[in-house]
Amino acid sequence: MPDFPTAPVPSSTSAPAIIDEIFRYRTDQSYEVRRSKHSRQRRRYQIEYLGKTTHEMRLIRHFFNLQRGGALPFSWWHAVSEPVTFVGGTPVVVHYTTAHGLVDGQMIGVFVSPGGNALNGFYTITSGGSGTVLLNGSSSGLSGPGAVRVYLPMAVGIFSEDTMASPTKLIGPESGSQGYFNFNITIEELFA
Repeated sequence: MPDFPTAPVPSSTSAPAIIDEIFRYRTDQSYEVRRSKHSRQRRRYQIEYLGKTTHEMRLIRHFFNLQRGGALPFSWWHAVSEPVTFVGGTPVVVHYTTAHGLVDGQMIGVFVSPGGNALNGFYTITSGGSGTVLLNGSSSGLSGPGAVRVYLPMAVGIFSEDTMASPTKLIGPESGSQGYFNFNITIEELFA
């Protein structure tokens, strides 16, 4: 499965919108019953690119052309790392400085770890409360500061009416390398 391009770097990435679809129905006794459709929530991100060159705009557009305009899945990770503290053990515990908003079964990527790259990789997490998560399948005696990123192992591009909107031109032609463009992409998590 292809990875979403890391270049160009987005100008901004929104906080995740939480998608938690539910079934609603009425029983014979007229009680309304509500049940979650899935075992966990999904996340949706708005990624904004401002003032990108013609070449940078074409890199993103070409990626989505290869993914059939959002029909084929890809993997994506957040461009910004969050500072955390690792506490070694089995599994390794990650302490966030603020509430993380993650739920059981979601994934994070460890891109910087203390003492080398022993922990670097992608982990399914178990939430240990609003400020901690456990890295399932990890074991390490390492402790100390590091950084993690939100990771979506399967994501798709979401486009209104299945059409990738044209970017807004700031200046210059699309041909050559003189143009500058603004555009937005919506990425939504799928269940693996």
